[in-house]
Amino acid sequence: MRLSELSVRKEDLMRDREFASIGIARESKPKSLVAIRTPKDLELINQSSSVSCIIVRKDSLKEMPSNLGILLSDDPEATLFEIHNHLASNANFYPRGKGNEISRSAKIHPTAFIAENGVRIGSSCDIGPRAAIMENSVLEDNVKLGPGTVIGGETVRSYRKGAQVIPVVSTGGVQLRKGVEIHANCSVDRATFGGYTEIGEHSRFDNMVSVSQNSKLGRRNLVTACSVIGENVVMGNDVWVGPNATVSDEVHIGDSAFVTLGAVVVEDVPPHKKVSGNYAIDHQKFIEFIKKIR
Repeated sequence: MRLSELSVRKEDLMRDREFASIGIARESKPKSLVAIRTPKDLELINQSSSVSCIIVRKDSLKEMPSNLGILLSDDPEATLFEIHNHLASNANFYPRGKGNEISRSAKIHPTAFIAENGVRIGSSCDIGPRAAIMENSVLEDNVKLGPGTVIGGETVRSYRKGAQVIPVVSTGGVQLRKGVEIHANCSVDRATFGGYTEIGEHSRFDNMVSVSQNSKLGRRNLVTACSVIGENVVMGNDVWVGPNATVSDEVHIGDSAFVTLGAVVVEDVPPHKKVSGNYAIDHQKFIEFIKKIR
């Protein structure tokens, strides 16, 4: 699709190009349309070959790469969401799942809810009481869901248009790789811009864990009770997230990192790093600081 095919004012279209997906600057998909929200976004697209079109404020134009399609907006993120909501009804842009595929060996409690379309449940899965599996959710083999857990719930994203607050339509899904185990009253939100929120093989969640849209967690992660994982988080393999920890949106956490109990993570965490505190810093520095003030 080209920018010129959208219902936009001609004076706002500075350069026409094709795009095939919608996303954010840090996690853009091939030929992606993204909104420039901050100078950091601009830095990221300059390093990326996947972005083909951008939505940007006019006062940022002098710094724009010459090979990108450009659409002007006073509120780039709201315009991106408006375009996305318009395209959400287009089955060619955001393909939809057809029917359900549920293995006969899956054990599903009679009080569990399974959406009528786009659900795949692999062999030997175990779905607990009052769990809910929503549209476009894929459970590979040997996945276990505890009571009350919701897979594929809607995102809470919204944007303002005048006095209106308009919800952003979720068009993606959730993919739980084989051997994932999620305990009671957890939630894993479906991706917004197509694709999947992903939980890697043999990862385990304790009770009341929340994972927001489009986050991608690696293999064998252990996420303990009441932790919150923001949207567009990327987590490596063998990560530990302690009780009541919060990982902010768009943070990357490396392999074998350790996030201690109650930590609030707002910056990337390198592999094998242990972080503590609010906001989280190197664990040993945190301990030394606590010793000094006591």
